[in-house]
Amino acid sequence: MISNVTGNSATISWVTDRKDIGVVIYGDEKVGFTDNWGENIEYDDRDWAKAEEEYANQLISQNAGSMSIDDYDPEIKVTQLGAYYVHHVQLKNLNPQTEYFFRVGNGLWSWDFNPSRQESLDEGFPTAGLFTFTTNNVLDEIPSPDPAYGRVYSMYRNDSGFLQENDSTDTIVYTKLVKEDGSNSSAILSSVTNDMGGWTVDKSNFRDVQGDLVKGYEKGVDKFVVFAQYENYDKVNINE
Repeated sequence: MISNVTGNSATISWVTDRKDIGVVIYGDEKVGFTDNWGENIEYDDRDWAKAEEEYANQLISQNAGSMSIDDYDPEIKVTQLGAYYVHHVQLKNLNPQTEYFFRVGNGLWSWDFNPSRQESLDEGFPTAGLFTFTTNNVLDEIPSPDPAYGRVYSMYRNDSGFLQENDSTDTIVYTKLVKEDGSNSSAILSSVTNDMGGWTVDKSNFRDVQGDLVKGYEKGVDKFVVFAQYENYDKVNINE
C-alpha cells in the first residue's frame, strides 16, 4: 500500500507471512534487484521511534535533567531493526511532484510487485499494482490539524480458555474520506500502532486524486472509513 503522500514524503506498507525486518530501497530511477542498499534506504517507523526514544533517554542521563536545544543531535541513527508482520516505512526528504521507484525487503533480499508471488487484499483500499508513486505539490499553507485517533485491541484465549483482551502492537490502520453518495473518496492516510495499540491520523492532510487538499466534506454526513490490518490475518473485525 502507498499512503500518506505529501510534497516531500510518502509511506510504503506491506505484510509478510512471518515476522521479518522491513526496509525500503528507493530512488527517482528504477531500482533493480542487484542495486546496493545505499543512502536511499528507510526503516520501519517503529524502529525510528525506538531510536529516538533511546537517544532522548541518553541525553537525559548525560545531562542529569538539564538540557538545551544545543544538546540535540538531529542525526539520529537506527541501529536496531525489529521483526514485524506488518511493515510501515515513511520515505522522507523527497522532491515534490517527482516520480519515485521502490523495492521492499529485509535488508538482505528485496522485491517489487510480482502477482504470482504476492496477494493483494483490497477491502476498499486499493493496493499498489506498480511499485512507483509520484509526490504531490508542496502546500502554500499548513492546514489546521484535525486529528482522529483510536486504539486497536486483539483477543486471545488464555490458559483457562477464556477470551482475554490484548493490546495490538503489530497493526496498521488505513483511513479515507468518502462522500455520502460514494461519488468520490480521498487518497489514503495510514498509521502504525504504538506499543499500546494506539493510532492517529491528521484528517486535515487528506488529499484528492489530483493531490489537492480535500474540502467540502461534512462531519456527520460523509464517511470516515477505517480498516485495520492486524499481523498477517486476512480478515479483522472493526467498527466504523
